[in-house]
Amino acid sequence: MNTGEVKRRVKAEILERLNWGANTRLFLRGIFTLAPFIALSRIIAMGTHILAGRWLGPDQYGMVNLTIASSKLWLLFISLGFFTASYRVAALPDEKRSLAVSSLTWSILIWSGFCLSLLLIFHSPIAREFKISPKIYFWSVLYASAQFLYGASSSLLAGLQKFKARGIFELAYAAIVLIVFSASFILKPSIDFVLLLRAMSLGCLLGTLLCLYEIRNFIHPVFSFSAIRDVWDYAGPNLMGWGCMVGAESLVVLMVSWHLSPRELGFYSAYQTAIFRPVLVASAVIGIVLGPLSSVREKQKKIWKKFLQFSPLIFLASWITFSLAGSVVIKLMGNRYPLNFAWISLFGGAAALLFLSSFPGTILSFRDSKSAWLSSFSAALGAILSAAIGFWAIPRFKIAGAALALAGLYAGVFICNSISSHHVLNADSI
Repeated sequence: MNTGEVKRRVKAEILERLNWGANTRLFLRGIFTLAPFIALSRIIAMGTHILAGRWLGPDQYGMVNLTIASSKLWLLFISLGFFTASYRVAALPDEKRSLAVSSLTWSILIWSGFCLSLLLIFHSPIAREFKISPKIYFWSVLYASAQFLYGASSSLLAGLQKFKARGIFELAYAAIVLIVFSASFILKPSIDFVLLLRAMSLGCLLGTLLCLYEIRNFIHPVFSFSAIRDVWDYAGPNLMGWGCMVGAESLVVLMVSWHLSPRELGFYSAYQTAIFRPVLVASAVIGIVLGPLSSVREKQKKIWKKFLQFSPLIFLASWITFSLAGSVVIKLMGNRYPLNFAWISLFGGAAALLFLSSFPGTILSFRDSKSAWLSSFSAALGAILSAAIGFWAIPRFKIAGAALALAGLYAGVFICNSISSHHVLNADSI
């Protein structure tokens, strides 16, 4: 028996033991195809933000974060269920995909134009209500619209299982942002937060064009309302779960801007970037690895017991890891950002809670739709707790209070998800 035959037999035996079917293997192949591109793009993106922090300084970098936070609020309502519905074209038969992709593409373009027009028409009352300047509001709306176009078109790309193209375009987006931002600053030095927002918006728009070009053979002048029904079906869970998390995180940034100085907002932004960007990548990896295993009900209880056994160690290790990584990034941003160990500790603890919450959250999300709704309610309760802590703590403890608000958000989500996971898994035994 040759070496190749031995490898195939070993691989088949491993897959059989893991009880992974063809769909799961396809999922993992897509993940492993994407992973190198995504990892490199995140490294480039972190490098861009480190340069932005150094070149722009705390005052203007704080404006960057405030603009991004505001854009997430507009993106929440623009996106509805388009991202999820776009991914779901993978579940359609081949003969129905072209109609669905065409209908979704035209809907995405029309809806983004309508929302952009509406947000710009009512710019004065909305900016006044959220206590942000007209300049920040304009760029937050523009960036939210560009994000929606890129996110929806890249979701269609992933739904058509063009994983390599999806990864290449994500890497291209990160590179475009870095090049445009660096060129703008070097050729015409200007200490203005718009430099980075303009580069990010341009990167999203160019990424959208690349995605639409890649799926051009699926786009035709046809439209079907039934083909986009999933957009509305998934609007509720999307607004409930993702919306509560994003809304709570953005609200913390807004409260910091309301109560603290622009420089303090810049310090908060630097710490949030330094510590939470790595944790988001780590949480995504947990979803990638744990998700397929959690989808098998017979394995969920064993996974849950292991998690309960090792959760204190996971929390401690992640707290130390993310705190150390954040300290390095803060130092790279320059001497204008103080290395405050109390802030590092609080932000690191909040990041550890976010990472820890990804375990029960993944178990619920991959179990069934009813359990996914439970996860959404956990996000809502965490958001309420975060808002309450933020309104009380930020005026009193400033940046430390903002870190406490984030810790409250992730602690609330973790506790509620853990209680829900324990309840639904015990119900299996009844």
